[in-house]
Amino acid sequence: LPTGQNICTGFFYIRNNEQVKKFLDDYISIIPRMKEIEKHKTEWKELHDQALMNMIFDGRINLNTNVKWTTFPTSIATNGHLYFSLNETSEEEVVIHCNFAVGKRDKLNRLKSKDLWFMGDSNE
Repeated sequence: LPTGQNICTGFFYIRNNEQVKKFLDDYISIIPRMKEIEKHKTEWKELHDQALMNMIFDGRINLNTNVKWTTFPTSIATNGHLYFSLNETSEEEVVIHCNFAVGKRDKLNRLKSKDLWFMGDSNE
């Protein structure tokens, strides 16, 4: 993980193998303990999954990370900031992660603005 960067846990692909299963089991098992330890340090009084995963991958939490991982190239899986705010697109994306938007309504409006909403009426 490059220094100062965080990974996003809102969209990811997992291979089904024993190493990954063990890592995820260990990760899930430490969530309650870490939330209790960290609750006084966070702005929202709760440690969320993305922050915890980043703490593991940058070494602040010692957990067996004997799994291979990488980030998706933004040319095929871009984030909401690049796509919606900066209008940076490769025209080859297969996934647009609608992050950098708060709330269901904001995400829905962003998707609709780029004709990326295919689920019918917004009330659905």
